[in-house]
Amino acid sequence: MVKSPAPRRLFWLVLLLGAALRLGGLGEKQLWVDELIQADHTAGGGMARVLRELRVDVAPCPLDYLVQHFSFRLLGRSEIAARLPAALAGILAVALLYRLGLAWLGGPGALTAALLLAGYTLHVQYAQEGRPYSSFLRLTLL
Repeated sequence: MVKSPAPRRLFWLVLLLGAALRLGGLGEKQLWVDELIQADHTAGGGMARVLRELRVDVAPCPLDYLVQHFSFRLLGRSEIAARLPAALAGILAVALLYRLGLAWLGGPGALTAALLLAGYTLHVQYAQEGRPYSSFLRLTLL
């Protein structure tokens, strides 16, 4: 029996929706205070400086700091470079939730869960901030 490719296509459409929502307008807003503090701690200097700055921040997330540091090194210091790691983590979270849903809920349940997360406005908002919020969900799903 040959499985229909429709569920796989629907998953890619859901993932595309999630990516469009998270990447759309990523650099339009200025960085807010917490994002500025983290960007200041991760941009410029080397890895040793970033690790020193981890001790200064109130609620540091070492992995997020390191990823953002490399984002700045690759893309330069900008709103997009500060927020891109969070957006990518948010997109990956949609895919991971689908994968987890396949194991627990089957195809229709997994697709529904992924669609709900893809369009969830709070998750979209956090995936567009240069802070570790969307990374927490991605790591939880992993």
